[in-house]
Amino acid sequence: WRAEPHVIWYHRTSGIWQPVWLEEVPEQHLTALHWESDIAHARVRCRTRLDRWPDQPLDLTLRLRLGDRLLAEQRVRLEGPENETDIAVPALRHGQDLDDLLWSPEHPHLVDATLELTDAGNGALVDRVHSYLGLRDIGWDDGVFLLNHKPCFLRFALQQGYWPASHLSASAAELREEAELAKSIGLNGLRLHQKIEDPRFLYWADRLGLMLWGEMPSAYAFGTPTVERVTAEWTAAVLRDVSHPSLVAWVPVNESWSVPHPAEVPAQRHFMDALYHLTKALDPSRPAVSNDGWEISAADIWGVHDYTQNARDLRERYGRPVRAGAFGEQWPGARRLLLDGVRHTGQPVVLSEFGGATFVPEESAPWFGYDTVESPEDFAERLASLVSAAEDSGLAGYCYTQFTDTLQETNGLLDAARRPKIERETLRAILSGRARS
Repeated sequence: WRAEPHVIWYHRTSGIWQPVWLEEVPEQHLTALHWESDIAHARVRCRTRLDRWPDQPLDLTLRLRLGDRLLAEQRVRLEGPENETDIAVPALRHGQDLDDLLWSPEHPHLVDATLELTDAGNGALVDRVHSYLGLRDIGWDDGVFLLNHKPCFLRFALQQGYWPASHLSASAAELREEAELAKSIGLNGLRLHQKIEDPRFLYWADRLGLMLWGEMPSAYAFGTPTVERVTAEWTAAVLRDVSHPSLVAWVPVNESWSVPHPAEVPAQRHFMDALYHLTKALDPSRPAVSNDGWEISAADIWGVHDYTQNARDLRERYGRPVRAGAFGEQWPGARRLLLDGVRHTGQPVVLSEFGGATFVPEESAPWFGYDTVESPEDFAERLASLVSAAEDSGLAGYCYTQFTDTLQETNGLLDAARRPKIERETLRAILSGRARS
């Protein structure tokens, strides 16, 4: 709302900043397509929507291929404009070669899909759509985040997605390089912070094996317009991106922004919880976090923000009892961690913002950080100590603040031009856990 960036607020943004295209389609055609995999039951669920009620009986043929291997082929008669089909994938039942089938950061296999809409009477082709999906399950149990039914420790950084020359927009090449860069420094994921990211970036995260948390940009004030607009825009965002295997969690609210008093104002807590339940209604396959950082209410993951620069503090606050949801009086935040009535039922606890150190700025230079360091060596030592403390705890993962410098917030692992602040191999060793092995 100010003309210039200040504190942790950046330039005002308006206008079109993601790709816009026109696509020629047949008179009768598919307008929506969503994928959901179910590894435990060896199947894939496909949801489709037609532009209108069919003028004549239609068949839909679905084919799933992994390279040259045909995994499944199924034909169904459409009953109306909205359809849901379960496709059996027999290869998932054997369990012998799942690493060759499933999507993960280590093995980001993608299945090619073809859908053909045909006239049920004469077999004439009405529409054809090409797509892809990843076979993978997300879950949680006893404080552990599970990917494909196996424990997976989250090694994330907070990505704001700003670019020095173009603000929120980036070229296709830059988006690919961003995903490649995150992988190259030892991360297995990014939290997309306060931005519904370009679908081309999500594509490269799918292709390269980079897990993502999708987050809704926060409104500033609570009120009826906030409820109406956030609900509508968040619904559109979830439905647009729900089929991306790289997206492993949804975050509709961050740090009580737009709901500043959920403990005292029932309407604000109801809105927070309603966004959680709306998200789960649209997509029950992923964890959702109603409010990340503090004042936790409805949530499948408890995201905690803690910017202490002392590794000992992290070990004391988030030791093994955290896995049982046992938080003591050592919580340092200005706001309470849990709202009344919230109980731990096995949710993973993730240190979803921490770190934030910046180099001592030049005199009079605008900057924001949570602490300063004098040199690259000091930065590496600070980073290694905090990351190792997060790894030694009962946490299910961490998200370092932040991936790159963003305007005056100069606390990135990399500068705004995407150059690592310490040697790339040192950075990779710290963030991948190899520095301690």
